[in-house]
Amino acid sequence: MSRQIAIVGAGLVGCALAHMLARRGHEIVMYEKRQAADAPDSQERRSTHLVVSARGWKALGDIGVADQVRDMSLPLAGRCIHLPGQAPHFQPYGADGQTIFAIQRSALNRLLRELCADNPRIDMRFAHRCIDAQASQGRLTVLNSKTGRVTESEVDILFAADGAFSGVRGALMKREAMEISQRSEHYGYKEFTLSGGQALSLRADTMHAWPRGDASLFAFPNADGSFTGTLIAPFNGHKGFSSLDDARSITALFDTLFPDVSPDAFIHELLDNPASSLFTFRCRPWVFAGRAALIGDAAHAMVPFLGQGMNAGFEDCSALMDLLDKHHEDFARALPEFESSRRDNCEAVTDMSLQAFEELSQSIGNPEFLFRRSLQQRIQALFPQRYAAPYDLIAFTHTPYAEVKARIDELERLTDAILDAASPALLMDEDASDRYIHMVIDRQKEFSHAA
Repeated sequence: MSRQIAIVGAGLVGCALAHMLARRGHEIVMYEKRQAADAPDSQERRSTHLVVSARGWKALGDIGVADQVRDMSLPLAGRCIHLPGQAPHFQPYGADGQTIFAIQRSALNRLLRELCADNPRIDMRFAHRCIDAQASQGRLTVLNSKTGRVTESEVDILFAADGAFSGVRGALMKREAMEISQRSEHYGYKEFTLSGGQALSLRADTMHAWPRGDASLFAFPNADGSFTGTLIAPFNGHKGFSSLDDARSITALFDTLFPDVSPDAFIHELLDNPASSLFTFRCRPWVFAGRAALIGDAAHAMVPFLGQGMNAGFEDCSALMDLLDKHHEDFARALPEFESSRRDNCEAVTDMSLQAFEELSQSIGNPEFLFRRSLQQRIQALFPQRYAAPYDLIAFTHTPYAEVKARIDELERLTDAILDAASPALLMDEDASDRYIHMVIDRQKEFSHAA
């Protein structure tokens, strides 16, 4: 049975969700606060690049645009780590040469908005902002920012796909009990452009990283040969954005931390662009009265260092479609199961994203961390099924995020057990370390069977 569905937010997840639901025969009205279809939203200004991996490709395939998106994207084979006094070190993303794909957020959002605009079951309304919502009655109140007109409507189902600062969620909180948890990092980030000439020395199919603890640099390739750079730094302190307030201070920071990157051509961008925040957002519940639901960043926002924010949001949409199949379009049954099936996975990927941020910015140049990672790579090589590389599972499979995290935790416990008992000299000997790893795992199996 066709339902009248309102979706607030015409970003990536909102557009994907609208198209999926429209293809199932539902009538969709989309409300978007940006003034027009071609106006960038705040996310597009803050973060220009995204990566598409397996979970995202499934959703894009389901709505029929995977080939178009692939043609618009750049394949990334791995990341290149630039450490002081060392040659750049390339780390492949996948064990078998797999690639993830980088795409500009604005280009992907434009494609998905055009797809929705061409669908006769989707009515897109720009310059409309949610000012109130009531789940039990399916009531939504919006303000037209161009005319000042306030409109109230009742719908069968309401979805909040309006991002981490969701207006719908804020409106629902006035009437519904909700737990909110937000963790703000003391770091921010600014983006800038490395022109083609500056980027000549950088491998073009790679994300580049200059991890330096308190301040780090990252760069993603663009189709025109340039790179989009991101400087991550504290908001305050001598390396913070509050101190990087003139050309001299920026040049001094780069000379000290990133001497192989000259900031001369983009100093004006670092001075003019605002510093954006890094934060994690969690809440519960996501579903209200069986007819209103939060989805994507409105339900679970994460730091971007695992590249899974958009992919997790797209996987939300795919999971919901599976449940609507299971429950024959009964939203009252599908929506609560959507939340219960997705919550642990989204909690897990949020935690793993925070861990990736810490590793990239703080740990990746630490000799102890690198030794630990090399030991884990030996374990993974010896037992590839049980201890598959975590990023492979995250980026190239549909293994539930919660299961991936559980496997990471198991690998960390095994690594601790080996490091606590074995001498560094033994572990430096490949044959001896292999035998020792086998012995520890065999003992764990015996203990498990005895228990």
